[in-house]
Amino acid sequence: FPVMIYASRSQAKAKRENRRILVQKAAGPLLAVLNESEAAKIALLMPYLGEGRKNERGIVTFSNSNPGIIQLFLKLFRKTYEADLAKFRVTVQCRADQGIQKLEGFWREIIAMPGVRFYKAQVDARARGKPTKSEGYMGVCCISYIDNKIQFELVNQGMLLCQVS
Repeated sequence: FPVMIYASRSQAKAKRENRRILVQKAAGPLLAVLNESEAAKIALLMPYLGEGRKNERGIVTFSNSNPGIIQLFLKLFRKTYEADLAKFRVTVQCRADQGIQKLEGFWREIIAMPGVRFYKAQVDARARGKPTKSEGYMGVCCISYIDNKIQFELVNQGMLLCQVS
């Protein structure tokens, strides 16, 4: 039988860290491309195709529970379009046992949007009487932007991307 040699935890951790650094360095030129408006628009379409609402006419709606993904969507949206703050609306969707004010404060800080842009939080009725098991779960942030032209463009250009051969 061959002898299996296992790396120690510290060696494995150092190896993962080195791999992470290499991946970050390799991503530099890729991220620089996002400064070009066409590339930023394509990058915007990708999360929108996955997490955006495609059937709501006149309103661009994007939801996610990951703060980084929400921030990325907003950065790309603002880079691609001249966004008017007055057209944004935010809704926090949460579980019944979560503190709504705490969640809204968290998302307000993450997306740097004033409280007047927030609609009343939506509480999942199915979660009543069931404790939240995921530690650190801060609900879902649902960003809406009211603009028929942009919504039509995102949906239709996204569908065109799906046809790329």
